[in-house]
Amino acid sequence: MDRKVEIKKLARRIKFILPYVESEELTENALVMPFIQLLGFDADQVRADTRNTTLYKLKETRRPSYTIFKDDRLNLLVECAHHREKLEDFESSLNRYWHKTKANYAMLTNGIEYRIYSSAMMRSN
Repeated sequence: MDRKVEIKKLARRIKFILPYVESEELTENALVMPFIQLLGFDADQVRADTRNTTLYKLKETRRPSYTIFKDDRLNLLVECAHHREKLEDFESSLNRYWHKTKANYAMLTNGIEYRIYSSAMMRSN
């Protein structure tokens, strides 16, 4: 099916389920993962095991939401926020993760708004 049609179907579905999405984890599973799959990534390519990109701080461990590999190379780094959160509040986290990994692309999303950056764009940050 046409990707444009699929995105419109996903948008209608999101409008319907949005009031029931109460956590960041539900945002990831109900809003973000279907979009990632629409981009053509198989769920098997999406890894929630992001230990290689973990940043350690005193009393806090931070990891990106997803890492997506292509040919065993990190292709896309994804940082998700709850759909009620402003993406600006998560830009510095995404930037830190990217500088540690040098992924080809980085995505920052709350399931409603998506910001996708190339490595050239991330280097300029």
